[in-house]
Amino acid sequence: MAWTPPKEGTYNIVAVFSGDDSYGSSSATTWITVGPTTPQEPEMPEIPTPIDYTPTLAALTVAVAIAIIIGVEVSYALRKRK
Repeated sequence: MAWTPPKEGTYNIVAVFSGDDSYGSSSATTWITVGPTTPQEPEMPEIPTPIDYTPTLAALTVAVAIAIIIGVEVSYALRKRK
């Protein structure tokens, strides 16, 4: 259970069950001390570094260019044979 105490100090919390036909009575006590709150700075999430795709794109561009050059050369060679 969430609870905001009205002021600082020591609080006595008592839970009592008076019992019924099936269960006997029981009780429990605990003490808590409430101190002053300290203002908490919100934690800034760490921003991940974006992935640099420049080397991958450069390699892909070179591979496509080589494939185009090879395709043009093969096409030229096949036309020359006929």
